[in-house]
Amino acid sequence: MADLSSLSGLQSTEPLDLPIYQSARASRPFPKAGRYLARVRESFPPEAFSESKAGFLVVDVAPTIVGGEYDGYTINFTKLSAKTWKSREGISESQLGRYLKACGSNAVVGGSPQEQADAAEATANQLITIDVDWIAQSRANNFELKGMKNFPVGADGAPTRFVPLDGTNGRPLVKDPITQEPLTVRAYLEVTRFNIATN
Repeated sequence: MADLSSLSGLQSTEPLDLPIYQSARASRPFPKAGRYLARVRESFPPEAFSESKAGFLVVDVAPTIVGGEYDGYTINFTKLSAKTWKSREGISESQLGRYLKACGSNAVVGGSPQEQADAAEATANQLITIDVDWIAQSRANNFELKGMKNFPVGADGAPTRFVPLDGTNGRPLVKDPITQEPLTVRAYLEVTRFNIATN
C-alpha cells in the first residue's frame, strides 16, 4: 500500500468510474488563417462579461467554426471591448459595436454597460462570418508573432504553429531551464475581423 503518512492535507474526491471514461480522441486539426462561418456562443453566462482595466464592458463571444474541415473548433477568449474610439469618419465605434453590426443589428444601442450587454446577449447562437489568423505570444520574453504567413515552415512545407524561441529570425533565445532546449510557443487563433452582414 502506498505510504501517504507525510501528506497531511489531502482531500477525497468522487469515485473514479473508469469504465465510463472515453478513450482519447484524435486531435482536431488547427484552422488555417482565413474566412469562416461561425456560430456565436449558445448563451452568455455571467463569466462571458468582464471589465477592462479602464472600466469598460468586455464581452467574450467565443465563436465556433461551422462546417468544413474545422467544424466545431471554438475560438476561446474572443473578448470584445465596449470602449469607443472615433473612426476616420468621426463615428464612435467599438469592437463590440462592430461585432453587433456583423451579427446584423442595425439598432442604436445605448451607452450603458447593461444596454450593451443585453445587445450582446441577444446575438446568442447566431451565425456570423469571421476572419481569423494565427498569433503566438510569450509576454515573459517580450515576443509576439502575428499572421500565419509569418510562421516557420514545417517539414511538410506548410506553416507550423509551433515557434521555437531559438534566437533566429528575430526571435529571442530562451532555453528551458531543465532541458536547455529552446522554449517553444504555440499559435492560437484570434478573430481579426467580424464581417458586416450583407442582408
